[in-house]
Amino acid sequence: MTLQGLIEYLHLMQESLVSWIPSFDAAAALNEMRKSNEEVLHLVSPNLVPWRTFLEVFSKALGVPLVPYETWLKAMEDDLADPTRSEVEAMIHNPGLRLLPFYRHSKPNEDGEPLGLVRLDVTKAKQVAPSLNQVKMTSEWVDKWIGYWRSSGFLPPKESTGL
Repeated sequence: MTLQGLIEYLHLMQESLVSWIPSFDAAAALNEMRKSNEEVLHLVSPNLVPWRTFLEVFSKALGVPLVPYETWLKAMEDDLADPTRSEVEAMIHNPGLRLLPFYRHSKPNEDGEPLGLVRLDVTKAKQVAPSLNQVKMTSEWVDKWIGYWRSSGFLPPKESTGL
């Protein structure tokens, strides 16, 4: 999936909350969890953050408009139906098309994670891994991600594209 497609898709979820956790915080919590006798522990952040925290920064930094889900899904379907190329060529051009059946059946859920995923209970995890209570995702993470993507060549340098 293109980064632009991802951002445009996420616009639908801007009122949702996400339970993202930075990898080093996850590692610290996992270290605490390994000492537990609990059979199942969910490794997500108990401190939910609105999608908007990330999406507005992505949109501004990448110069990508946020559109309603229906608009984005129609654009994906139109891209797949482009008569100038085969389905395989379309999927090479836009790898997100491989997930089109999933997107067609995704049902946003205000009580769940984006894409209709279930929100996981972290009650036990917080008890055995107190470090989870310190996890906090902010929009600064988006700036770090974008900076890394640019430095790695995944995104072009800011000055060369205006992004």
